[in-house]
Amino acid sequence: MSKQGLDDEEIPEFDFSKATRGLHYAGPSAALVFPGDRVPLDPEVKQFLAEEAVREGIPLDRLVNEC
Repeated sequence: MSKQGLDDEEIPEFDFSKATRGLHYAGPSAALVFPGDRVPLDPEVKQFLAEEAVREGIPLDRLVNEC
């Protein structure tokens, strides 16, 4: 039995023959864009985060993603 408690015979096989490698990979240059309507941030919070990113010398999206 495997870790999930299923026999090897019960694990489904996946067909990746028509898959596209890297289809959803954004790459290292991808940037976070705050969607104003979907994620409402107080202007003070956004300003604080922007200033903190400048102080740290890193892009805003990296600062937010590392929090």
